[in-house]
This record gives sequence, C-alpha cells and structure tokens, in this order.
Amino acid sequence: LESLQSNLKRFRQIQDQIKDIEIKYSRSNKNLFYYKYWAEKFPQIKLGLIDSFIPQMESIANDILNSFSPIRIELSTVMEKQSGGLMDRFRIVVYEGKYVREWENWSGGEKKQVAIAICLSMNTTLWNMGFGLDFILMDEVFADIDIEKRPKVLDYLVKSGRNVFVISHTDINPSLFDRVITIKKSDGISKVDG
Repeated sequence: LESLQSNLKRFRQIQDQIKDIEIKYSRSNKNLFYYKYWAEKFPQIKLGLIDSFIPQMESIANDILNSFSPIRIELSTVMEKQSGGLMDRFRIVVYEGKYVREWENWSGGEKKQVAIAICLSMNTTLWNMGFGLDFILMDEVFADIDIEKRPKVLDYLVKSGRNVFVISHTDINPSLFDRVITIKKSDGISKVDG
C-alpha cells in the first residue's frame, strides 16, 4: 500500500510538472503567433532580428562545442532567389581546425554535436533576451554521440542552469540528474518503474 501511495504521489508531481510545461508551451505558442505575424508582414524585421543575435549565438555555440569537440562553426544569413522572390536562409559553415569539411563527410555523431550546440545556443541567446524557456527537452540526443563524449555533453547541459529533460534509450549516468524516471514496457503496457 505504501508503494502505491508513493507511486501515486510521484505520478501527481509529474502531472503538475506537465501542467506547468503545458502553460509555458501555450505562452510560447502565443509569442510565436505574434512573431509569425510580424515576420510575414515585415520580412526585413525577421532578417534584422536574426542578424542581430547571430554573433552571440555563434560565440555560444562555439563555446559549447569547445567543451566536447574540436569542431567550430560560423553562422550567417544569406538571401537566395527562390521561385516567387527572395528568401532568407540560415547558413552554417562547419570547420575542423582551419579547414571546411563538407557536411556529407561528417559522421552522424559529429552532425549531432553541431545540432546540439546550435540548439543550445539558440535557447541561451533567447533566454538572455528574455524570451527563452527555462527548460531544455532533448529526445534521443545521445543516439549517435560517442560514449566518451556523452558525459561532456551531459555536463554542459547540467551546468546550463535550466531544467533539462532527456529522453533516451541509451545508457547515461543517472547520477548526473536530480531525478530519473524510467518507463518500462511489460506485456504491452508502459509503466513508470521505481
């Protein structure tokens, strides 16, 4: 009976956390709606906003990459001619040392490291501007990353100062997290485990 009460208490805590996340998600959706409105009506504003925070984002992404990889990136925006007019595009150049290496030649894990750094730098940049979320949700982030690099990436996430939610089928050190929720499937039913 105590075990059931304990599980019920944990379940209710998780429900409360999910409700908080849903509220934050709803607020973010409203902000996104307004951003999309202004970006569609005044496309120059969107490009100007992006250009204004690219240097900060690039610097943060490279600091992140330096903590676990020799890779370095350069970010910019470019205007491309598309059918129907001009379109702005986010440009990422990836360096290894002084040399640019073609994207097709990077391994899945190296591509994932760049993606993690860019996502975290976007989150941090927005956070610094007062728009970011106070949590980071990462699904299967370690799937392609070398085992020896996983602790470094996790260490960076933990030190980010945000609530970090990691969904993983990969072995990661649970002692790096304040709380671990394990879900196991038994007889076709998913259950929260211990």
